[in-house]
Amino acid sequence: MALRTAAVLLGLLLVFFQRFKRIVTRAWTPCCTSALVKACTVNSKQNTFWKGVMMLNAACWGGTFIAAKASIDSLKAAGVPNAGASVGFLRFALATLPLLPWLHRSSCRESAAMSLVVGAVWGMSYACTFISYTLGTTGAKAAFITSLQSLVVAACTSCLARKLQRGTLFSACLAVLGVAFLELNGSLESKIGDVICIAAPICVGVGWHLLGSNMKKYPDDFVPSVVIQFFVFTAMFGLWLFVDLHYREGLNGVLTWIRDLPTLLQTPNFLWPLLFSSIVGNLVTMMSANLACRFLDVVDVSLIVTTEPLWAAVAAACILGETFQLSDYIGCICVMAALLCNELWKELPQDDWCFAYRKCESGESGRNHQSAPIAGG
Repeated sequence: MALRTAAVLLGLLLVFFQRFKRIVTRAWTPCCTSALVKACTVNSKQNTFWKGVMMLNAACWGGTFIAAKASIDSLKAAGVPNAGASVGFLRFALATLPLLPWLHRSSCRESAAMSLVVGAVWGMSYACTFISYTLGTTGAKAAFITSLQSLVVAACTSCLARKLQRGTLFSACLAVLGVAFLELNGSLESKIGDVICIAAPICVGVGWHLLGSNMKKYPDDFVPSVVIQFFVFTAMFGLWLFVDLHYREGLNGVLTWIRDLPTLLQTPNFLWPLLFSSIVGNLVTMMSANLACRFLDVVDVSLIVTTEPLWAAVAAACILGETFQLSDYIGCICVMAALLCNELWKELPQDDWCFAYRKCESGESGRNHQSAPIAGG
């Protein structure tokens, strides 16, 4: 029942995205050439597709919170020192290995440098989240805190535009409210891990802004960008793990960890959550997310990502048999309302519509409209 409801909601949401853009396009038909309207319609369909891709990514990332927490808990129960660093290193190393041939294939140094910065910023967010797990923060609480990245993106957007983006800010607040209903269940008790985890949404929000601009500037570098990010993640967690082991037990501790790695992988309830978080939660989803950033606005991406807890709740209902409470239904409505509000309350003209508006106002010929590029296409 919950799976059917989620499928219906996702379908209705994607249909609404497409219908809304068509309505705006038709409203501008008298002042635009047919070629421009056709190009905008194609762009609208393309954006709808990539929003659907990001929605599926969010569903996978929602499960990744639980998988990462399960992996860390299994190592802690087995007495493995620094379980968070061990899980992070193995998770990102597995995701990096298949992509290593593309490590040096960025189109220019500027693109590679920006991917390196994104990797460092997001690596810090992962590190803060994993540290908070080891200090007692629950997966649900970490998901809520990370959802605050939508407010960071809204603030960055307003600063860059030098104008308060009211629609974006309201949508972000509505999304965070929905996540609070889904995850907190009235519990406001905080731990030291929760405080450390607050750094994660700041890093995630800044990372989405940097990645969005880089992918639009260098759209063919999405694979090298992903592998550079994964390489940075692996290096950061590897440094954290091996420095800590060397500090605790010296060089012998590092060699012992490497020697006992096959045994560590056989720890009960460890390997499958690790594979899920590495292959599905990183390799597949980050490839498609980097590609989607070529076409979507960073605000749209950020708000779609906040649906992670929603899909985690649906997965828990379908797989674990958990039942939806009133707070879960309220949270679902708030998150979906945030996405719809983001579509309805746009600061027009912007993106491809801004291009169309300027061209229509200037009265340029249809031939010029047809040959000009459409933003995001």
